[in-house]
Amino acid sequence: MASRYTLFLKRIEIFAGLSEADCEEICRLVQAHHYCQGQVLFRQGDASHDLYLVVDGRIKVYIEHPEGDELVAHFEGGEILGEMALLTGHPRSASAVAVADSRLLVIPKEDFDAYLADNVHVLREIAKMLADRQARTNARLSAVGESGRQGPAQREQVLTIEIDELARQEEVEEIIASDFFEEIERKAKEMRARHLR
Repeated sequence: MASRYTLFLKRIEIFAGLSEADCEEICRLVQAHHYCQGQVLFRQGDASHDLYLVVDGRIKVYIEHPEGDELVAHFEGGEILGEMALLTGHPRSASAVAVADSRLLVIPKEDFDAYLADNVHVLREIAKMLADRQARTNARLSAVGESGRQGPAQREQVLTIEIDELARQEEVEEIIASDFFEEIERKAKEMRARHLR
């Protein structure tokens, strides 16, 4: 029988295509956390140590600038944040703070990396879901840009984002077409060999 975390995980887009057994394995990595209103999850520039799954509450993600903070998005129940930084290893590109008392499920990067090293098929499925989500984001940005409801500055920003996203999509397609997954499998074998020593 599936745990309540498994059922929750299956409702999150990047895990929706995984089997119940795979989700059950990932749930063994999960740590439940409570964040009080005003509590910071992470700051822009921090190392990426965790993946966050919002159970309930509200999380604000923003970019810090000398002239003030720029709102990126709000995340609520059933949404995920931190997945790109977790997978790429890049520092956090934004800060996140609870704007209401919030319950989150947290997957530590080190544990998730070890799991993915032994379960490359899960990494492939997550990569596909992220690529699909990115394509939908590109389409939405394109539609907003074409609507003409924005001023020149916003259209320039959307165009910049579209170009960056197009380059990212091309990189994803190149990785998928290459022997990327063979390289991941090779690295996974190396990691397993190190763990056995």
